[in-house]
Amino acid sequence: MALKIMGYAIKQSQKILVSRNKNDTLEFVSSIEYSGPRGISITLPLRNQMAMEVKRGEEVYLKVPANSFIMGFKARVRSFTWDNVVLVNLEQPAEFERIQRRSHFRLKTLLNVEIGPFSEDGQDPGFTPATALDISAGGMEVMTATPYQKDSFLIVKFNLELNPKTVYNFRLKARVRRFIQESHRKFKLGLEFVDLSRSDNDRIVKYIFRKSVEKEYWRK
Repeated sequence: MALKIMGYAIKQSQKILVSRNKNDTLEFVSSIEYSGPRGISITLPLRNQMAMEVKRGEEVYLKVPANSFIMGFKARVRSFTWDNVVLVNLEQPAEFERIQRRSHFRLKTLLNVEIGPFSEDGQDPGFTPATALDISAGGMEVMTATPYQKDSFLIVKFNLELNPKTVYNFRLKARVRRFIQESHRKFKLGLEFVDLSRSDNDRIVKYIFRKSVEKEYWRK
């Protein structure tokens, strides 16, 4: 069943993250079960099998995926409903923010990537395999056996599973912002994506949010 929050379509039982406020890093997993004239109803947020303690009149902060981006907004607890599950009923939010800041979206991971030097003529470089240690909408940290100079430009290729039926192939230009030699044949690169399109930014954010929710969900 399709629901809407502030005009944007979401899926019923869509997994979301809930915290005390925007800056709280302690996040709980919930799902949206209703959105309409009465407000928003979510399942009781859980983390490590522990329920988030919320009281009537308190505000909570929600991160909700909508289309190709994430809504962040605060909402006040209006009441509780006890049925097969406990529902927390919230007032309709007055406004939301489109969350894009990199600090919200750095995901620790082990992701197979390919990197090679950027060429102005558009020719394919000789790609070599590497491993991404984290990823954000701003860039990634990569472990490689090939050294690259700071401020040099690379092409990075990798795939992200956006949903169970969609895998997207990325080919992005990146600048080497940080270079650390870990050992004789092991180098750590801090890469910053250059000229990232809005659509690719949204795809990366969507992937990171999905993986973050899955991580918290399985910790329940």
